[in-house]
Amino acid sequence: MKILHLINDLGSGGAEKLLTDILPIMKEEGHEVSLIILNQYNSLGVYKEKLKNTGVTLIDFKKSFYSPVNIFYLIKLLRKEGYDIVHAHLFPSFYHLALASPFLPKKTKLVCTEHNVQNNRRKYGYLRPIDKWVYNRYNKVICITDLVEESLHEWLSQFRKSIVINNGVNLREISLAQKNIAKEDYNFINFNKKNILMVGRFNLIQKNHTSLVEAVALLGKEYHVYFAGTGSDMDAIKEIVSRLEIEDQVHFLGLRTDVYQLMHLMDLNVLSTHYEGLSGVTLEGLASGRPFIGSDVEGVKDVVPNDDFLFPDNEPQVLADKIQKVLNEKNVQDYLVSEGLKFVENYSIDKMALSYLAVYKEFIH
Repeated sequence: MKILHLINDLGSGGAEKLLTDILPIMKEEGHEVSLIILNQYNSLGVYKEKLKNTGVTLIDFKKSFYSPVNIFYLIKLLRKEGYDIVHAHLFPSFYHLALASPFLPKKTKLVCTEHNVQNNRRKYGYLRPIDKWVYNRYNKVICITDLVEESLHEWLSQFRKSIVINNGVNLREISLAQKNIAKEDYNFINFNKKNILMVGRFNLIQKNHTSLVEAVALLGKEYHVYFAGTGSDMDAIKEIVSRLEIEDQVHFLGLRTDVYQLMHLMDLNVLSTHYEGLSGVTLEGLASGRPFIGSDVEGVKDVVPNDDFLFPDNEPQVLADKIQKVLNEKNVQDYLVSEGLKFVENYSIDKMALSYLAVYKEFIH
């Protein structure tokens, strides 16, 4: 098959990371695979290099995400190349493809992935008819969890083109990363302290860095938290850290491409969040060989073995107590690690990629 994927950029988000994992697998399966990036400037060089090195063709439109010119570029390219499948991810990329769809060859089948249970468009009822038209331009909509599908159906009503395929995690890459760690490269970590890592964008509408910062303040000087990620709300978190006078306990690492190594070096991985689609960070944390705990919210509680891995959202004291229990009781640590490793085997990135290909093949006669 001749397959094209479309995304805004290859930044630090979960959908972007997934593409860098699944597209090489599709290539290994003997398919011709390309990826359109609407704008390269927010893209990680390491992601682009990985895709190029595995034979995936990268196409950069070099325009703003929101530029209507992207629609005309899509029409021209798709008419010329004759792709069998075009698969879009995230807004506005999947809107651009839908708007281009009336002008595309009939043989080209369109797929998009719904990555989250919420988005800003659903706050405004008058956008529902527009969204309904857009989603109906696709031959299939892949939802990453049952809850994401339920949320989509509730928004669109009587939508019958969806299927659920759970996200996966690259267990091979995680295992390899853990075998190639030189501690001397991580001298910014104080290994004499109790170290906690949270990976995620600083977007306080979704993520809850605040509760974790407040929990660390309650725990005292022995506990340190490291934040891997960037985002528009980073300064707001830094202000809270300053107000609580815990600057020496909270470390901002910025955008990292060695997350798997960092997870394995920490004493505990935490995801404090208000909601997720299907949390890739949760799956990676479970696969890290270190204890993981996450917020008891949609998109996290669905992808952990049981409630022992969860804490209530927006309750810093409860979170502090949970962290203290995990990091001071070896049997709890061992339990979380062993159960997490067994559970995450069900979420293989290879299984996910092959499931995507099975959907595509339904349209190829």
